[in-house]
Amino acid sequence: MTLSPDARSAGLLDDVSCAVAWEKDGEWPSNAWMAATAGHPFIRLVLDLLPDRIDARAAQSINEQTGPHLLAEAHRHYRGGDVTMFPSAMFMPFDFNHRNPDGEYPRRLCDPSLGPSDPRRRALDRHGGARMTTRYLDVDTFKQWTNDDVDDDDDLIEQAIQAAEQWLDHQARRRFIKADESTARSFVPEAGSTLLFIGDCDTIASVTENGTALTEGTHYQPEPIDKIDPVTGEYRPYDRLRRLDAVWYRNGPRATVVVNAAWGWEETPRRGDRGLPVPREPLAREP
Repeated sequence: MTLSPDARSAGLLDDVSCAVAWEKDGEWPSNAWMAATAGHPFIRLVLDLLPDRIDARAAQSINEQTGPHLLAEAHRHYRGGDVTMFPSAMFMPFDFNHRNPDGEYPRRLCDPSLGPSDPRRRALDRHGGARMTTRYLDVDTFKQWTNDDVDDDDDLIEQAIQAAEQWLDHQARRRFIKADESTARSFVPEAGSTLLFIGDCDTIASVTENGTALTEGTHYQPEPIDKIDPVTGEYRPYDRLRRLDAVWYRNGPRATVVVNAAWGWEETPRRGDRGLPVPREPLAREP
């Protein structure tokens, strides 16, 4: 990938050895924007997973064989901790199925023949007619905390919140997103292990191993038990499955376990807004 002088001078990739942009935050990494140093192990993992995915999903769409689905699997299995995930708002502000207020798909409007004054081009502004929302703290709440009533600050505040959220996700190595509808994810167990780490999920609809459905309480046990943190006694979503009557079945690098679950938390943890003092005076501004 070749960066423009503006991108290089902005320091976007300073001290970053590998970076991928989210296409859908927390779910689908985008293969349209990736960057890595030569020989990075995350890219090697992507390449190693590719042949088996194509063979195993020959009847599925190319998007499920490769692309975001492949990157999502690699991201779940990679344990290096050195992949920076940029929020979708930075590089992918429009979902594939997003429509602007006129009901048109932005992907159909990305036409160089449209001049800057064309109303269809103007519809493709930064937000596409709707604010790209933050996940843990909204702009209005932040402005209440800081007594900031200047609307011109909103975009900068939003970018700062998104940067802080990205840092928090990186430090915690998880995203505190609210669980929604159930989707299936595939996993490669460790050889001889009774524990399978699956990532945060609030409810589990089904688990299959090598094509055979498993029964909770008989074949596996989701943990932490009852979704209670054994240290704090507070809610914590399931993040692992313990095999009760055997070890998890492994077949080389192939994904042998499929978990269908509502990935995420019952609700976004909210600690930072409890008891936060609100300044009596607005924040100081430079003249």
